[in-house]
Amino acid sequence: MERLHNVLYGNCLLIIALFTCTIYPNAAEMHILTDSNWTTVLKGDWFVEFYAPWCGACRSFEPIWQLFSEQSEDLNVNVGKVDITVESGLAARFLVSQLPTLYHISEDGTQFRKYNGKRRVDDLERFINDKEWMKIEPTVWYLKPNSIPMSIAGALAGVGEAMRVIVQMLTDTYGIPLWVIIVGMVIATIIVGVVLGLALVAIVGVIFPPKKVRAVPNVNSQEQEKTNDQQESADSKKDK
Repeated sequence: MERLHNVLYGNCLLIIALFTCTIYPNAAEMHILTDSNWTTVLKGDWFVEFYAPWCGACRSFEPIWQLFSEQSEDLNVNVGKVDITVESGLAARFLVSQLPTLYHISEDGTQFRKYNGKRRVDDLERFINDKEWMKIEPTVWYLKPNSIPMSIAGALAGVGEAMRVIVQMLTDTYGIPLWVIIVGMVIATIIVGVVLGLALVAIVGVIFPPKKVRAVPNVNSQEQEKTNDQQESADSKKDK
């Protein structure tokens, strides 16, 4: 029953949002954030949604988020959204683990806070107007999306997504069996690892050449020779 109520509520908001867009064509637009333009959230205050087209909860929330974005100018906040099925790198940067996920970004990209409150338009507006976001503990520095660790995580996720696209293209377009692709990737990984290992050894050898080892005289040998000479001298005296 509650689910039906949420669906009806979302549909009503969608109709209101479409009606508002018709009357006010210059209403604030929704910002579509991608891996190439996401750094715009590092300027000003932002409220960003991470969603997926296949997510039922995201589809129910869409009209609410759209209607909220219409009020962004009055609320003095930029509103955006990220499709994680396209921008997996951004999802990794922001540690998105559930959908939809909302992030509030303030103080020119220095404070990132995850919103876990109610998701009605009036709740979202109150969250901004009353500055309720200040009650939420911000993300620690090493988990901020623009930190070095999360930048690496985003890059790795981007590489993984690129590999997935390549594999899909090889299987769908060229009809190459999946096991052949996997074997080829394993062999390529081994070859690249060997080449990089040899290159690293060569670089280290150039930067830190081996030092020449100077021969150290054997003291014990010298003493033994001296003892032998003395013994021979003593023997020769006896013979005389």
